[in-house]
Amino acid sequence: MKSLGQVLGCLAIVIIGWTSVSMAAEDPAAPPPLPFPAAGKVRELADHCLQCTVGISCRVGPAEAGQSYFGTGAVITAEGHIVTSTTVVPAGAEAIQVMFPGFKTREAKLVEVHQPLETTIIKVEGEPVKFLPIARELPQVGETAFTLSNAHNVLQVTGSTTFSMGLISGIYHVADIGGESTYAGLAVETSAAVNPGSDGGPIINEAGQVCGVISLNVSPVRWQGVGVPTKLMFEQMASLRPGVLPLHFEPLPGRTLQTGTPAGISRLVQQVMPTLATIAVERKYPAEVLPRVSFDQFRKEIDNWDGRSPIERAALSQFYFDILRLVEVNQMLRRPGHPTSGVVVSADGYVLTSAFNVEEDAIFLANSTDQPFEFKFPRTPAELKKDPEGGLKRAVNPVQKIMVTLADGSHHEARIVGQHLPMGIALLKIEKAGIPFLDLGHLAAVPELGVPALIVGVAPGGATPYTINSGIVSAPHRNRGFQWQTDALLNYGNSGGPVLDDQGRFLGLASRPIEPRTVQGRFVTAEELPAWNTAPNSGVSMIARSDRIVEILDKLKVGESIVAIPGPYMGIGPDQNRVFGKDVFVGSVQPGSPAAQAGLKEGDQLLSIDGHDLDSWKDMIEHLMNYKPGDKIELLIRRPGSNRRIVVNGKSVANEAELKELLGSLQPGEKFEGILVQEDTRTIPLTLGER
Repeated sequence: MKSLGQVLGCLAIVIIGWTSVSMAAEDPAAPPPLPFPAAGKVRELADHCLQCTVGISCRVGPAEAGQSYFGTGAVITAEGHIVTSTTVVPAGAEAIQVMFPGFKTREAKLVEVHQPLETTIIKVEGEPVKFLPIARELPQVGETAFTLSNAHNVLQVTGSTTFSMGLISGIYHVADIGGESTYAGLAVETSAAVNPGSDGGPIINEAGQVCGVISLNVSPVRWQGVGVPTKLMFEQMASLRPGVLPLHFEPLPGRTLQTGTPAGISRLVQQVMPTLATIAVERKYPAEVLPRVSFDQFRKEIDNWDGRSPIERAALSQFYFDILRLVEVNQMLRRPGHPTSGVVVSADGYVLTSAFNVEEDAIFLANSTDQPFEFKFPRTPAELKKDPEGGLKRAVNPVQKIMVTLADGSHHEARIVGQHLPMGIALLKIEKAGIPFLDLGHLAAVPELGVPALIVGVAPGGATPYTINSGIVSAPHRNRGFQWQTDALLNYGNSGGPVLDDQGRFLGLASRPIEPRTVQGRFVTAEELPAWNTAPNSGVSMIARSDRIVEILDKLKVGESIVAIPGPYMGIGPDQNRVFGKDVFVGSVQPGSPAAQAGLKEGDQLLSIDGHDLDSWKDMIEHLMNYKPGDKIELLIRRPGSNRRIVVNGKSVANEAELKELLGSLQPGEKFEGILVQEDTRTIPLTLGER
């Protein structure tokens, strides 16, 4: 069985109909905002597309020892030609089985395999079948899009593939990142759902045409589903040359959506484009790229693969795909070495971006080399080690240079002027005047529940220089009102980009795409992954509120920074070597802090606060926010072997004060009995301070 990896998709809300972002009044020439695609039209399109999407399985090699493949395909001729991916039907595939909706199965034969495009054409014999037209041109960014998929072999269970709606969210170049996919080149990105088993399935445009074939490749900047454009297939594949196959190109009669979305969104983004900035940050240690290998390469490097029993080969195959997925998840937790987004907010060179984009990263170095640990893809379970010999130490990966590229292509070195970390923003300054800028004071709008939201970001080397992710304002007040929440997908690429509503007004700035933070130099195990409550494109995205940005902007310009929200304060830091676990260990105690005065020590484990059991450092912080400075709390801690006391007549005597209290309670001649008690846990009272 094959893994699609961590290609993440989300059913997105389509944003349609935009007005100018540079004028307060609406442009009378602009098209009025349009409604969402009519449900009836979407159902008609879905009904046809579902009948033309199939599940595919095949094998390479002998039946008893070969490798099996599965995925999705799209029927593109009435004669039974099907387009899919080489990750579903590779060269040399045998026993190709195609399952049509309704559990109807046919055998298929190879027609063409084009490895550079990672595309395969196969054909089934028999009676005519329903088919999809193909697009000869690229779709438009912002266009409504659909994906159809045999995700998790759903066709075998329900008799139908899945259908999801989103946007064409970007068109850019992807690189070969290793593993199962080898495609490198221009890709069509979508926010419609993509899941394991989706590879080979179609990306459908508004006209009901196949405009891309879903690939296993993803951009580590964006982490969204991508497809190989059919436009490239027409240019490079022999089967798709004019007159070879009876292909159809005209939109599906009566089933096109014709929403006008691309024109509306394009018009809006084009007005914002002159103010977008690309932020490139150079750090001491370069971005970490974890090694991935193909299954064929993995199999060739296993000793005596062919001589092993079928059970052993099956176990090793399962190990490969389990580890491949874990490697892909770990890569998602690493900051990629690519530029990200920002927006110019004044003509004299102030640029707003996410504080996440320009922060110093934590990094783990091997004690034996004082360098980041170089992870190697394991070949056996015994080779999968949590940490290298000698262990790891936590260090800082400092920022060494920040470069800003403006929309006109000019490059400028930048410095950080001020930051507001609770909001998640940073203000940069470049030495250039007369720059087009986004007038926040004029365009800022307060986010309200349910309002459409559009995150605009720079593209990672794209045919279109911007990306679009859409959703709604799903919570207008988060993090004490400094941020708001949206279901629009937020990732490493659009972090720091402006967020607009359907009138082109500025709702805020895209903040941190991952929580608690990125990891470098350490392999995170499956047991530790729950510590990340937010990963890129999780559907929970935090945006710095526009009104709060406007309030603080002038202070940031004169160098003021806010590093924490005023609130309750204990004065402890986490044990960085155990910060990813479920337990809460104290790694440091600030001198003179409430924690120091209460007697907390490095190495203590916090078990509960006022009876609330703690299961992570994040849980402790969130629960602490329920209190105010000056509140008294009781901490239950574990400190092995440290809680020694005498219990006399039921009263504890652990120090001189308690001994004096006991003596004062005894009557002359009164007998008493005592016992020495040693426990790992104890209760400590603590009065919270203020940050």
